[in-house]
Amino acid sequence: MELACVLRPWADYGSESALATDAAEIRAMIERWADAVHAGALEAVVADHPRGERMAADRGQEINALLAESEAAHGTYETTELKGVYDQEWARWYADYMVEHGIRERLGHEVTADRLAGFLASSFDEFKQADPKPRETWGAYTARRIAEEL
Repeated sequence: MELACVLRPWADYGSESALATDAAEIRAMIERWADAVHAGALEAVVADHPRGERMAADRGQEINALLAESEAAHGTYETTELKGVYDQEWARWYADYMVEHGIRERLGHEVTADRLAGFLASSFDEFKQADPKPRETWGAYTARRIAEEL
């Protein structure tokens, strides 16, 4: 149930009983959420949100931020450790970094560095070959795909 129903004009309800039903459902949902928060069960809090839509944008933004952090750290690694030489294994480096820095928490489940490295490399290749070119950056494109597909 969406909380938007609370904001509908009175005339949209058609009857006081519809309003009372919505109010009871909202109250029950808030009570479920409060119980879940006190029990430390975050998944129960988000269970009332449509699957796939809940926090997808937030998850994508968090993953995009982690990708940007990985890129910056990898740039330092290439400069200092590899003395400016292009790292052919960049996807593996990013994946290791992302696993060590919380991709699991952002996805809500485990992902191995091997699987993530393969995904990053294939996403980069697909991004370069896309026609028409995506309007978003590679990071945003890949973060969105990670949130949706991994």
